[in-house]
Amino acid sequence: DGLVNMSDAALRAKRQSIFREQGVIKFVLMLVNDFIPMSKMVDAAASEPGKKKKGISENMQALNRMTTKILSNALIVLYELIKDNAVNQMYVADFMPVLLAHLNNQPLAGKCVTEMLGNNMELQETKIGTREIGIFVEKLRKSGMNKMYLELLQSCCSCQGKGVDGNQCKVADMVLGDINDIIVQIHADNSKVGATLWGVGGLYIPEAPI
Repeated sequence: DGLVNMSDAALRAKRQSIFREQGVIKFVLMLVNDFIPMSKMVDAAASEPGKKKKGISENMQALNRMTTKILSNALIVLYELIKDNAVNQMYVADFMPVLLAHLNNQPLAGKCVTEMLGNNMELQETKIGTREIGIFVEKLRKSGMNKMYLELLQSCCSCQGKGVDGNQCKVADMVLGDINDIIVQIHADNSKVGATLWGVGGLYIPEAPI
């Protein structure tokens, strides 16, 4: 709680550095890495139609609940250790694939990644490349335009209000290269048309609920 509720920015940064120097961040990342098989198992079970939780025994479901709780707490600690701390962010960025492996089941993993991407230009330019952006695009395709993955891609394109040219080009190439399964397309249905009264100013305001 002392780390989370710290109002003194200088003291907070000092404690964050101590956690890195004493190996606490490394230990947390090792813990998060050890839980990757569990996240993959849950993903695999959820992707099988009609199976989902039925494909996991009660013991495994109990284990999943326990590991999810531990993983969530570990990610909360990690987020507080990298918040507004560029040095810690650069350190954690070397383990980016560990965080990305949990994106489907742990929104906190996405929160950690977004925090790093949105506030650290050096990290954007040196740690984010084709591999990481490709993972975001792939997960966006499979999720059906999930908001979190859109925000992660957005974070790759700008940092503190400034555009990241290299990443913008990568995102454009990967997303717009094949838009059939990633961009929402709207098609007009002219088979059912009827006369409609238009409101003042050219706005269509229906007289009755649609």
